[in-house]
Amino acid sequence: MIEVKKASYRKRKKTRMEDISFTINEPSITGLVGANGAGKTTLLNVIAGHLKPTAGESLWEGESVFQSLAASSATYFSHEDLFFPYDHCIRDIFTDLASFYPNFNRDIAYSYCEYFSLSVDAKYYRLSTGQASVARAIFAFAVRTPLLLLDEPTTGMDEKTRVMFHKCLLKEFVEHPRFVLMSTHYIEETENLLDSILLINKGKRVFHHSLEEINKLGLKVSGKTDDVLSFVEPYNTIATETSADFLYTTSYIEHSLSENALWKIEAKGLKIQPMSVKEVCNLYSMKKKGRVEDVFETSNNE
Repeated sequence: MIEVKKASYRKRKKTRMEDISFTINEPSITGLVGANGAGKTTLLNVIAGHLKPTAGESLWEGESVFQSLAASSATYFSHEDLFFPYDHCIRDIFTDLASFYPNFNRDIAYSYCEYFSLSVDAKYYRLSTGQASVARAIFAFAVRTPLLLLDEPTTGMDEKTRVMFHKCLLKEFVEHPRFVLMSTHYIEETENLLDSILLINKGKRVFHHSLEEINKLGLKVSGKTDDVLSFVEPYNTIATETSADFLYTTSYIEHSLSENALWKIEAKGLKIQPMSVKEVCNLYSMKKKGRVEDVFETSNNE
């Protein structure tokens, strides 16, 4: 079980993460979502025990992870800055990992290399950005630790390779269930893999919901501007987008509509759709002035 309790982290008087709490009770794949600089990598480092929170705590199976050998041996944290001896090839790194992680599966590691067309004799530091990400993914899959932390694992991968990675991740989880926490910007590509999403913004938790719960968070109502604005006025509007000629508008509202309200939408000729997971995440972490129209509005007022 992963528990993060009111965890904060400050460095050089700057708050990187503030008062974050969440619990994951069962093996699952959780997406860690947020804009660049939101605090995703900091949170993963705290969960991995690489950083000690300045307040609160991070627990693995009820034990604090910081400087814990038990938590360290149960966790594999894959990130872009992983260090390996400069002259090591992929085969050498397999040997290194096997010496520390008892569940490391060398056979599956070699099979993954063949699947991704990655030579085991290739020097890690001579790989392209995408190839290095593939290598780190193979390491992460093969160690078979109970807790797997992935920080932007598909950086530099082309679309085809990302699809291959996602298939492998899902197969790995089905065959060997574990706790997986993965930061990603590719929400549309990964939402079918995820059990839940932890959304953070400016170092703070926005929500931690299952995909089913997220699908119920919001609706978007589209149609003629006057009709849309008149209809959504009583509801909590998250954001509004208007066409350049101001004739058509889409409003994003919290999902609290009754059957009667849904009937009124149809009667007015308005279009209603559930917000996508990506739209929910983007809108719930949007700045108060987060539209491109706001840029021009500010410019015109100066």
